[in-house]
Amino acid sequence: MQEQLQGNDSRPAGLSETGKRPIGKVALSPLFARLREALARPWMPVLLTVPALLGILLLGAAFRFTNLEWDERLALHPDERFLTFVETSISFPEPCRPFIPVLRGPGGWGEGDSFAHLRAFFEGAGAYIRGVFTATFQEGKLGACLQEYLDSATSSLNPRNRGHGLWVYGSLPITFLRALLESLSISDFFEVTRAGRVFSAVADLLTVLLTFFLGKRLYGTRAGLLAALFLALSAFNIQNSHFFTVDTTTSLLTLLALYLTVVVAEGRGKWGTFALLGISFGAAVASKVNVAFFAPIIALAGAVRVWRRVREEGEGSFWPAVRNVALGLLLAALLSLIVFRLAQPDAFTGPGFFDVRPEARYLSNLGTVRELVSGEMDYYPGHQWTNRAPLLFPWQNMVLWGMGLPLGLVAWAGVVWAGWKLVRKRDLRPIVPLAWTLFLFVYQGVQFVKTMRYFLPLYPLLCIFAAGLLLSLWEKARNRELTGPRWRTVLAGALFGLVVLGTFLWAWGFIQIYRRPVTRAVASRWI
Repeated sequence: MQEQLQGNDSRPAGLSETGKRPIGKVALSPLFARLREALARPWMPVLLTVPALLGILLLGAAFRFTNLEWDERLALHPDERFLTFVETSISFPEPCRPFIPVLRGPGGWGEGDSFAHLRAFFEGAGAYIRGVFTATFQEGKLGACLQEYLDSATSSLNPRNRGHGLWVYGSLPITFLRALLESLSISDFFEVTRAGRVFSAVADLLTVLLTFFLGKRLYGTRAGLLAALFLALSAFNIQNSHFFTVDTTTSLLTLLALYLTVVVAEGRGKWGTFALLGISFGAAVASKVNVAFFAPIIALAGAVRVWRRVREEGEGSFWPAVRNVALGLLLAALLSLIVFRLAQPDAFTGPGFFDVRPEARYLSNLGTVRELVSGEMDYYPGHQWTNRAPLLFPWQNMVLWGMGLPLGLVAWAGVVWAGWKLVRKRDLRPIVPLAWTLFLFVYQGVQFVKTMRYFLPLYPLLCIFAAGLLLSLWEKARNRELTGPRWRTVLAGALFGLVVLGTFLWAWGFIQIYRRPVTRAVASRWI
């Protein structure tokens, strides 16, 4: 009887004879099992991802909006100063003004509490809708607006008609910002500069968000979050957010076009995807004309789409796949031309929509900038590019200064890793971003002028490759830990922590520039 009682131990599993639970695998394994079960539930990834992504965006916003008036209204940067001169000199044609909403009058929304401001806003929104309806259907101003807007010779939105004979930037960003400035009744030179910097910062913050979605599509949610964190902490992106230029807008629209191109290459998406691809590509080219070189990458995505379908359905699906892809690319090309025609009207003669002969001054400006970039034209700001090593010089700038050593080295190691997986393991997921990264880097890196911001569209992709590589190393180390020592996991974790912490410290150190008085202003006051 005593033996039966001793064998019938009713203590819960994991309890010792004293009734206390020991610290060890027996005690912890149920906890980890429950944790794994909770994380496996469908709603848990979203519940964890959304706060993490919001935190990353808040962190990126904190770095990007720190002291946007860092230069104490001295207009120190020549390109930014030129863009502000252009922005303050152009205006919408008179027939177009009824179509611009007035969000704030010259004197603001008046005195009162927030409810008064909100009421004034909705009253203004209602007046705007009524005004658009009247101008369009009763006064017929929409046609007159389009005619003057598309007339390159007389349009008040064309910088060449406002005393700026050399205009080589895209027109879409400055036209969009001009509409915002008129809506908010902002006209002061320095306020326009500040608004342009806010515009740049918002565009770059949206790029961080889009980087998450692209990284998630390529390598999973964790990679998307890590890539977004890296871009949020990228010193060069933080710097460009503190300047009024068109580069952050170009980077955003190019990344959007690339995301849709990846969808096409995956064999997913239908006519709507091709349509959005054409619209985003046309808008990107209207922000910076050399983005037109992205067109071969779109064609590459179409070829990969055909190859995937043939591999899945057999050789009999080749011609149907070619036909569908060709029609989709034709739709994208048509919409991109329409968007470019509307967003960059100064490139054509006008005034009719179908008057698409290239404008002589636009072609002349493109020829001038080609000579400047190639070094054919002797121009004193271009002397700094003399004897700069092709490819090596921009690579050093990106690794040492743009990203910092930890992230920069891992990012380019990630490019090599993605290329190795593509060649050796036939992993086609990164083929589109990898092709664009290598093409743009080589194309810009061999030019005479190697300005760092020309490489800005590469930073989101480099952050994605860095995130993919780090997580791949971590997963391999964890898998081998089951049959071998743990030193691989320790090294992978140490590398992970080094890159994240190093990137944060680099961003934190860089942002101190904007937390202190600019040295030229301090020196001037001392003198």
